[in-house]
Amino acid sequence: MIGALRSYGFEVREVCFALATEPVRRGNDRKEPSARFVDALNKNRAAKERWEKDSRAKILDGRLADRTDDGKVGDGQPTEKLVDVLCAVEICRLAVAMRDGKHQARGIISVSRDMDIIPAYRFAEEVGIPVWAAAHDGVQWRHDDHRWLLLDEEALATAVDLRTDPRGHQLRMVIARTCLADTPQTMNIDYVDETTHRIMLSAPEGSLGSMPVDRLPGKALPGRRVDLWPVGVDLGRGRNDFPRVAFDISRRSLPSGLDTATVNRWLDETSVEIQLASKHRRLRVPPGFLLPGMNVMVHVDANAGLRYVGSLDPRPALPGVWRHKNVTTVQITEPLEPYVSRGFVEADGQPILLEHLRREYIEGGARFPAFLTHPRSNWGPYGSAMSIGSRLPQPSK
Repeated sequence: MIGALRSYGFEVREVCFALATEPVRRGNDRKEPSARFVDALNKNRAAKERWEKDSRAKILDGRLADRTDDGKVGDGQPTEKLVDVLCAVEICRLAVAMRDGKHQARGIISVSRDMDIIPAYRFAEEVGIPVWAAAHDGVQWRHDDHRWLLLDEEALATAVDLRTDPRGHQLRMVIARTCLADTPQTMNIDYVDETTHRIMLSAPEGSLGSMPVDRLPGKALPGRRVDLWPVGVDLGRGRNDFPRVAFDISRRSLPSGLDTATVNRWLDETSVEIQLASKHRRLRVPPGFLLPGMNVMVHVDANAGLRYVGSLDPRPALPGVWRHKNVTTVQITEPLEPYVSRGFVEADGQPILLEHLRREYIEGGARFPAFLTHPRSNWGPYGSAMSIGSRLPQPSK
């Protein structure tokens, strides 16, 4: 979390994790827990032990409920309890400690989309402590309830300690290109997802894939290598699941449901306008990587609509800080109109025009996290960027 939020202009002093580390006791406690429940509880306890080796980490102990025999909740998926209330109480406790000068921090970042915590945000603001709700999507639309911060996929990969390369947007590009491969791919079996009944796969070069369990001859043993054909894309069960290449033991047909499009422009923090065949379409995408002119792969479904798979092109070489990262901080020098300001990139002084899609108190010297939406051109010295968070605190002196 400390590394993930550094590019957004925050110096994180302490990280509190709400984690289900204790079992929910039920009845006479004679019920035999499911293997899935035991595995989840052990993983959470191992994470707690690992995190607490760093003095900046603090664990808020929640509880884990075994739902195997409920017949209704998440196909038996273990369920966390108390964690949202623990977060809300901790936000209030920290806010009071900061107000009274008993904590060195000057604000709170809540990495959650949970609306149940909004009353805690409001309490903290009432006692004079700013709170930012950070997530990959959605929090920008609730700007009347709290300050907000959009995390790109690079930040999310850093936050979960995904040290493999490629990751984030680069991993999407590898997956999109693999979908179009016309030769078999050597994939490693990672594990079997019992909920979806699919085998999760990975490749040495970083691509991710999956296939139905019943399509693989022999046992799906972790570490086994198999040669498979790309036949489409697996978008997971949720709208924001990371895509995987869909594989099979043979190519019965060309990958279905996939098409290519060209990015025209950014419409807001999490969507772009694309040219798909002869039509202009809106496409939801993660913030921070795509630029006009780049080609992307999309999944087209008559019922579910368009889904973003990944870029087919690397982002072109760009000057300065944009060569190394997707997100940076911008300082305002001159507000031009209600939703546009002139400023500079703090990391290297590049001049930039910054778009604000939400009403903010904008003045000279104000700081915002942002990503590039259009590079500088021969027609002028300014590129354009888009704010992806509420106003940042001033750096510590």
